[in-house]
Amino acid sequence: MVRPILISLGLVVSAFAFAACGSSSGESAIGQGAGPSLSMPEYIEQGDAICAEENEKIRPRQETIQRLLGGADTQDELHVAAEEFRELAREVQAGLSRFRALDPPAAQRQSTEEMLTIKGAEAVLAESLADAVDSGNQAKFDSLTQQLALDQEKYRALMQELGFKRCGRSRPDAGASASGVAT
Repeated sequence: MVRPILISLGLVVSAFAFAACGSSSGESAIGQGAGPSLSMPEYIEQGDAICAEENEKIRPRQETIQRLLGGADTQDELHVAAEEFRELAREVQAGLSRFRALDPPAAQRQSTEEMLTIKGAEAVLAESLADAVDSGNQAKFDSLTQQLALDQEKYRALMQELGFKRCGRSRPDAGASASGVAT
């Protein structure tokens, strides 16, 4: 059972790129910065900059997970991969506050909150996927990856609707197995 989980996990690891962000931790309102609301072009520019910076920060962890999963044949190796995956989730969560601090235009607050909710749910999925890997629960893992795919579709559509250029786009270097994964 080790190998099927590894293959599936390898296909979804890049889905947790800091494609913008969200929070499942019950953080209060968006726009926690001290300044006035941003214009939409300012919001997109600053959000895209955050996405680019955070993706660079987490890319090495993603590569480590891919490398571990590519050669893991024992439960101990899977456990190490799961711990790396948990750390990836923590890194994404740490970056969420940066995006949340941006104050979007009033007309975009509802869409922004929806986007943040989707990304927050994905961070929770990362933890649950790690648990599924640790326990060898293929059915749970498959169910979670299906939910991740649905969330990614919603997220990409919303980010495109809002006009982001870097957030919510497929990574150009993601390769065929992870095509369409938002970053």
